[in-house]
Amino acid sequence: MKIKHLFPKLNYLLFLFLSFSLIHCGGETTSEEAPETETETEISEEAIAQAASWADTAQMKQYVLWDWEGAETAFQKAIELNPNLGRAHAHYGWLHHLRGDNAKGIEEMKTAMKVEPKNPLWHAWHGWMLLWEDDKAIAMEAAKGGLEIDSSFSVSHYIIGTCLNHLGESEKAMEHLEMAAKDPMFVFGLGVGHAFIGNKEKAIEIADQLVATGETWNTWGTAEIYSTLGDSEKAMEWVQKAFDQKHPYIPWIERNPILSVLNENPKYQEIVAAMNLPY
Repeated sequence: MKIKHLFPKLNYLLFLFLSFSLIHCGGETTSEEAPETETETEISEEAIAQAASWADTAQMKQYVLWDWEGAETAFQKAIELNPNLGRAHAHYGWLHHLRGDNAKGIEEMKTAMKVEPKNPLWHAWHGWMLLWEDDKAIAMEAAKGGLEIDSSFSVSHYIIGTCLNHLGESEKAMEHLEMAAKDPMFVFGLGVGHAFIGNKEKAIEIADQLVATGETWNTWGTAEIYSTLGDSEKAMEWVQKAFDQKHPYIPWIERNPILSVLNENPKYQEIVAAMNLPY
């Protein structure tokens, strides 16, 4: 599958983020592959194509333009046209989560899992939502669903490792975080893991490695490492860079328990206000 053709107008960082499920999970469900719905309604190829286009628009509005109402409308159109489009449900779930409606967010993520049961990312993201809501034992079980589909799936290993660290099982946690770090997008998780268990030198070493890449993707993770180390000044410096470069996770800063502890910093408050968040 030629991934770039799916998102021709998106910048590289957004392309990397939004195509993550396609890169790791082999593409979207076609009309022939889609599971039977309760009504067994056949979806035309035209509707499938239109739904994908609306989903692209929704993701652009959500992660780049911060047009929350526009994203809502586009997600609803995508789902109306093709209820079996997993990424429409999954990303719409993150919009609900951003608004503080975690129950609705999880409901949409579970729908994504139902219509695309072989996509491990939806299982991992289900676990991620639960992790950020502090349901770590349940989050870990949810993320394990991704490993049942792909035993090397980095996102699931990241979530499970993070949960295990918080549950006091550091040795097992670091094994999972090492597995996750084989994916360059999740090296930051290993750094946060070392910071959490007090391995300051190793955590800073990983942070330095992330900085040296010059990749925008790593600004968020670098901020998480320094926040976990208790270095709020450095953490805020990297939050600012993540905001300036429009990291796709930045709107969820107040939902992220690692970074929300910085909320008394005036710069943090300015960033939150600037995004005109939908709550």
